[in-house]
Amino acid sequence: MRRHILGLTGGIATGKSALTALLVERLHARSFDADACVSDLLDHDPETRREICKALHPDAYGSDGRADRGWLRERIFGNPLDRKTLESILHPRVRVRCEAEASACRQEGVFLVVEMPLLYEAGFEGVFDTVIVVAASESRRIERLTAPSGLTREMAKKMIDSQWPLEDKIKRAGYVVWNDGSWEALFIQADLLSKIFHV
Repeated sequence: MRRHILGLTGGIATGKSALTALLVERLHARSFDADACVSDLLDHDPETRREICKALHPDAYGSDGRADRGWLRERIFGNPLDRKTLESILHPRVRVRCEAEASACRQEGVFLVVEMPLLYEAGFEGVFDTVIVVAASESRRIERLTAPSGLTREMAKKMIDSQWPLEDKIKRAGYVVWNDGSWEALFIQADLLSKIFHV
């Protein structure tokens, strides 16, 4: 029996989105992006906004009604308790949406690739038939975080350290993709995975 519901995770800036896109193309799969789901909840779900403003501070939102990402980033990566508070508001809502999409794909017999950075941290592994971890060296990840966005190395390191160590995720994974090198190397690994899942 084919394993249709694939969880894809790893550390920040390891290349999860790139591998997700490659697998979606090769498996003719649907995708679910947990970060995009969070973004939608932050900006468009009134109940999420109310809970965040109450639990953290009204400054979490700007005058335009959208979440202030810079404020939230500084707040949660500088305070583990605030980060847990925010996650306790967001994670259950993400899970409801993810499980609904997974259920629909199971019924239709199509693949679903779920890109979820905090898959293990949030205890979501039971949703998936298997989990793929994308890994890369810390130096490569810091380079990816700072080069395009202007983040400081200090903030990049805080963001990396806020997640589980990659070593712990690798130990739990069904499959591991190492993404420190070329695009060609990532393509080859995506090809191999797609052949495995099509069996």
